[in-house]
Amino acid sequence: MQSNDYIPGKGFRDGWTDRLMGRASRFFESALNNADPYWSEYNHGYTEANTKILEDAKKRQMNESRTFLSENSNPDF
Repeated sequence: MQSNDYIPGKGFRDGWTDRLMGRASRFFESALNNADPYWSEYNHGYTEANTKILEDAKKRQMNESRTFLSENSNPDF
């Protein structure tokens, strides 16, 4: 994407969408353009989406392995 075609926020949305769809980051394919605001936003969006995916997975893991009081089958407890 050229700087003169830059639309604020588009890079972030594209990076976010690519990560959530499981696509490889295009930021590294465009390393020569990394000073371009689009690619800076793209990388930020991709990184934010990756962080969200990891945090969501961590929360699911914590909840799935947790024993709740209502699940306790010991009547003496």
